[in-house]
Amino acid sequence: MKKKVTNYIIIIGIVLFVVGFYAMFIKAGLPYQDPTPEMTRRWMLYYNVGKATMPIGIGLVLTSLILKFLNCLNKK
Repeated sequence: MKKKVTNYIIIIGIVLFVVGFYAMFIKAGLPYQDPTPEMTRRWMLYYNVGKATMPIGIGLVLTSLILKFLNCLNKK
């Protein structure tokens, strides 16, 4: 059961990381040189979504990998 849970957490973490990467680097990209207020709001939205979801995804993946490693050590 623990194996399935950690696998699901890894998948969720990877998905969150990919969504954050897409929002931050593809959708937001570089800020415009002379943007309108609407363009600035949209850029900040995508940038903040990416800035929030990427570390959460990385944290979930690393935590679940550590749990898998510790679970492996306990079985021996």
